[in-house]
Amino acid sequence: MAGLFASLFKRKRQASPRVPTDEVIAVHLFDDGSMTRSIIMGMTLRFNDALDCDMAHDALARLLEMGDWKKLGGRLRLTNKGKLEIHIPQKFTPERPAVRYTHVSYDVDMDEHVLASRLPRATPGPSLQTGSTEYRTLIGPPDDVWHDVAVTIQDFIYTDRPQLGLHAVSFRDATLLTLSWPHTLFDAGGGQALFRNWSLVMAGKEDKVQPLLGARDDITDKITKPDTTVGLPKLAARKLGGAAMLLFIVRFMWALLFGPKMIRKLVFLPASTVAALKEEATEYLQNSHPRPSVPFVSTSDTLIAWSARMAVADLPPTSTQPVTIMSIFETRSRLPSIIDPGAGVYVQNMVIPSWAFTDVSSLMANPLGCTAAHIRAALQEQTTEDQVRAAYRFLKPAQIARKPTLYGSPRAELIPVSNWTKANFFEVVDFSPALLSQGQKKRFGDDRDKFPETAAGKPVFFAAVSFSRNPELRNVVNILGKDAAGNYWLQMDCRPKVFENIEKEFARMRAAKGGEGSAT
Repeated sequence: MAGLFASLFKRKRQASPRVPTDEVIAVHLFDDGSMTRSIIMGMTLRFNDALDCDMAHDALARLLEMGDWKKLGGRLRLTNKGKLEIHIPQKFTPERPAVRYTHVSYDVDMDEHVLASRLPRATPGPSLQTGSTEYRTLIGPPDDVWHDVAVTIQDFIYTDRPQLGLHAVSFRDATLLTLSWPHTLFDAGGGQALFRNWSLVMAGKEDKVQPLLGARDDITDKITKPDTTVGLPKLAARKLGGAAMLLFIVRFMWALLFGPKMIRKLVFLPASTVAALKEEATEYLQNSHPRPSVPFVSTSDTLIAWSARMAVADLPPTSTQPVTIMSIFETRSRLPSIIDPGAGVYVQNMVIPSWAFTDVSSLMANPLGCTAAHIRAALQEQTTEDQVRAAYRFLKPAQIARKPTLYGSPRAELIPVSNWTKANFFEVVDFSPALLSQGQKKRFGDDRDKFPETAAGKPVFFAAVSFSRNPELRNVVNILGKDAAGNYWLQMDCRPKVFENIEKEFARMRAAKGGEGSAT
């Protein structure tokens, strides 16, 4: 489905001149898809410290000069056959830098800035907070040059723009850093590898930087190599095709054109709230299953189940409308016979979805633990090494043809969930070597002990950002991860009434705990 409207924003441009000395690398198959082409990604990290932003930029640029990390500093081009390739300068220069870097500085504390003072922050209780669309002018260059920010893949193909952009905003006591890139470059797992090695370079530990693997040879060619021991994925029979796929597309288009417009909000769940949800799910399973056959559910399973319930809470609770929960998972760690994690890092797109099928009435009526166990069972069944390889082989022809692959009912409400918890950005990012001064301790609520101070140079918050004008982000849940205090941050693109119901749910939670906490 992704990319249906990309052509609306295309502009006729002259191709950038090719530089004969550039190294040319083909973009890998699972990087060059209609979905990845349609999304310009970004991450905005908030530090409660004043950082040397030039030092952060210099460290990133230095990383992109090391070995095959230079691939990330290349320029996107389109071949005559319509395929993407990366042109890597022989040497990065001020005229052709590895990273597009911009920096704005304000001589005020963050809380004195009209817009920055409204940025998300931890609260004593669960809360809904502003999404990245509401502070967009803080994550890119100022308004007078905002038109120069890349919002489509064409903005890279028809210019000499580096694929990575770094925009810094400095306050007296805090810093915002936004890294942007086309989704054709890498996924959250690739982003984790980038931030980890960027931090190492900043700390002067260049000897510990991991090699970037697979710059030229696509590892997915090895994953999809024919193997008589690997059959079809277990869900193959439920693949949508023909009339069923057409019906799904028609329904999706109808909702896109005539349904409620999606809005983006951040959902903050304190550690105590997450623990209570996990306990609720676990307690149900312990009471409904004989020992020792009690199903295991993780915190992530519980949060996916809770967010899926919230995403359909505005629909009639007795509706039998099917619901498909599409959970994106990374595959690097699921292929131990092919990928050696000690050899280096694959900075590319290595994610595929697992699928769980239910309906609105079941999501609303069933205990949270029941849905969490259903999601866990689907994940376990579909993420074995053989099933991952089978899924890649099954997806490959559709990827070549740039066609979507969906499973389940054509009438389903689709809920895509992207879980970044495993990437652990709150811990991986360490910019303490760039520390200029540590900001004042932030006090949230009456009990400071509930919100321990984040270590200097580590982010207290981050948000996923989409610079592209992509109306197809519907019912999307992004579990950003767990911060240093054990609190979870979720980003949701949903119907306005969904957030009204989340507010009611939070009010119920607070009432159950005697009114603790409030939204900001």
